[in-house]
Amino acid sequence: MSAASVVAEAAPPIGEQNGRNQDGRALLAGGAASSLGSTKKNPPSLATLLVAWAVSLLLVGAAGGAAYHWRSSVVTFWPPSQSVFLALGVR
Repeated sequence: MSAASVVAEAAPPIGEQNGRNQDGRALLAGGAASSLGSTKKNPPSLATLLVAWAVSLLLVGAAGGAAYHWRSSVVTFWPPSQSVFLALGVR
């Protein structure tokens, strides 16, 4: 058995190089083609992005407001938070 025959046996079939079939779709175990990478989705709309940002900022603001409102309980539960409140000028 020559080195060339060993390499030829180990190489994937033509058209299935780099784990992809001839269509460019990724191959799964056993050689089945995956359609996961072949679907092209449109990017989210501007309205969706604005809503996502607004909800994120609302949640961060609500967490900050709750920490401020219950700051004495927060400091009692987690004493290092007192330095954060003092750095922000909150007593």
